[in-house]
Amino acid sequence: MLIIAGTGQGKTTLTARLVDYRKRNIVFGTKKADSTYQDFIDRGFKRVQSIDEISHFDKRVLLWPEYRTTIREFKLRQAHEFKRAFDWAAGLGSWTIWNDEELYMCRHLGLTDEVAWVLTQARSSGLTMINGSQRPAWIPLESYNGSTHAFLANSNEAADAKRLADLGAVNSKELIYNMQRLKRYEYVYVNTRTHAQPVIIKVDDERRSLRG
Repeated sequence: MLIIAGTGQGKTTLTARLVDYRKRNIVFGTKKADSTYQDFIDRGFKRVQSIDEISHFDKRVLLWPEYRTTIREFKLRQAHEFKRAFDWAAGLGSWTIWNDEELYMCRHLGLTDEVAWVLTQARSSGLTMINGSQRPAWIPLESYNGSTHAFLANSNEAADAKRLADLGAVNSKELIYNMQRLKRYEYVYVNTRTHAQPVIIKVDDERRSLRG
């Protein structure tokens, strides 16, 4: 699954709503501080600093390392802990990884290989990944080829339209036209494996709900 939305479009809120449909979830918290992560905690997620704190009985986990003394140290710790989590989940299978900041994970933490591997090699073991990004232009091609479902918020960038052509069963020109007409908190939902008509949904930010 792929979720593309800019800041303030409700991407993390949408993610928090969708976790109820999965049995075993691990969310990667990349930001130093973010009030929307409280949504996950309110839904029964256990915050941990590393996979060493996860027990056999945990089914909802928020892997959210604390900020260290410098930005560089913080990023090094994040890269270490998230890489371990990818390997851990790949070994177990049957988990859903929620990666809310795919661009940051790949470009800044250097974990493109791990993201691409899960998207292309792990489906048969029951491992699923949901990726979120602010822009579609700078994330791995595997995110499009390996995603059955896509939620896309408003965009007016020509580069975005070109990149969205990689979704496959979607008319990119028509798609970008619909995306340009979206209001805040609205998304176009696309099933990339069918030719079904895209559907517009809205994330109600005040009531924290989805409306079709």
